[in-house]
Amino acid sequence: MDYRDFWSFDESETISFRDIWRPHKVINLLDMIKSLNLGQFAVGLALLKDARLSIAFLDKTGNQPILETGYNSRLRFVNDKLPLIEKYLSVIDLGDLRQDFQAISEFCILAAQEQSLNPILIGVILRGFDSIQDCIMRELRSRQCYIISRDSINFLDHSSLDSRQLAKIEKCKFDLIEARKSLAFGLNTACVYHCMCALEEVWPEIGDIAKGLGVKWDYQRFSNDGWMTLLTSFESAVKATENLNRNDKQRQQLKALSEISANMRSVKNAWRNPTMHARGPFSEDIAERVLEHTCGLLDYLASQKSI
Repeated sequence: MDYRDFWSFDESETISFRDIWRPHKVINLLDMIKSLNLGQFAVGLALLKDARLSIAFLDKTGNQPILETGYNSRLRFVNDKLPLIEKYLSVIDLGDLRQDFQAISEFCILAAQEQSLNPILIGVILRGFDSIQDCIMRELRSRQCYIISRDSINFLDHSSLDSRQLAKIEKCKFDLIEARKSLAFGLNTACVYHCMCALEEVWPEIGDIAKGLGVKWDYQRFSNDGWMTLLTSFESAVKATENLNRNDKQRQQLKALSEISANMRSVKNAWRNPTMHARGPFSEDIAERVLEHTCGLLDYLASQKSI
């Protein structure tokens, strides 16, 4: 592909600088280039530099005659180029910069009316250019982006959660999304923390399924206790009802509850305790494994609700 074709975007491809650089928005490198319209921006900067150099030259001529310095022609050149410079630089959000352009234009006209070179007016115009340059640099430096890997970008697409069984457990969605975001941005321990919070939300769901099977276990009674108490009390309640007469579907659900309880105990020992009691960080591999295990467990629990 010809490099000239690369820079010639259609109008439909133009992306607003202000829109694309919103906080917490994911952008790729091509969209960054489109939003800045670097070709147009570079022309604007070149014209800005030429205009300032023309004024800086006058600032160094001292007491030379106006005709020798090209005083009026340089001022006219600068004044004529100001609207074009402003247009080219408008691809970024310049805020109140228009006032600086207007001020420079007015001082150029005022200086051109002088019979001799006026160093005060020239100094004011130069400071106007410096103000514009500082504003541009501040604007560009204030827009920062965070680079994530190609693989991690998938964790920022949360639509995949909606197609899974766990979508039935609405209360877990927030923490699962936060866990995926954390993993995408390399916050591995935060990912595990949100997974634990998501699992914390499902104890009432477990209690509801258990109640339907004749298991006398009240989650609210133990809700302020730790997982150890929750698990011990729940497993005892399930064991106390093992001899009840149940049909095949109920036996299947009871078996599922026992598996979920065993899973929750494993989660507690392997990941929840180290996370909640600040015993150490987690690697990316472990965080990803915890996230998938959490989603799988929630899928399984959600499937039991629909039996």
